[in-house]
Amino acid sequence: MVEQILYGGSDSQTIVDDITRHDLRTLDRGQWLNDIVINSYLNLVAKRSKDHPEDYPKIHCMSTYFYSTLTRSGSVDYSRVRRWTSKVDLFAMDKIIVPIHLGAHWTMAVIKVKENHIDYYDSMGSSHHCVFVSKDKN
Repeated sequence: MVEQILYGGSDSQTIVDDITRHDLRTLDRGQWLNDIVINSYLNLVAKRSKDHPEDYPKIHCMSTYFYSTLTRSGSVDYSRVRRWTSKVDLFAMDKIIVPIHLGAHWTMAVIKVKENHIDYYDSMGSSHHCVFVSKDKN
């Protein structure tokens, strides 16, 4: 069945939601994940958190476009993402997940709000400066 789903038709055929056969193939060994698969998975994580608050921490997931929009042109500009964060109280969350693409592959920052801590995960073990701290209080 998995073989049929992955290879049984057109690459552009939608399999579920907005995920195409081509997108699903990025889950195969040796492939690079794409933004559509990452966004879909993070939506599932956030939904599980919301649907089962007694079992899971409060999690908000940013889209794969959040970080690149926030840091466009090499500088942090909150005004570019303000509308993305205005509908949720980020300080009420336990964790905020931020997928980050710095050119080669996807990495992830997990902001632990109540702990005032940020974990950065990179499966390739690379060293990147990706988290900017703005001195501007606005």
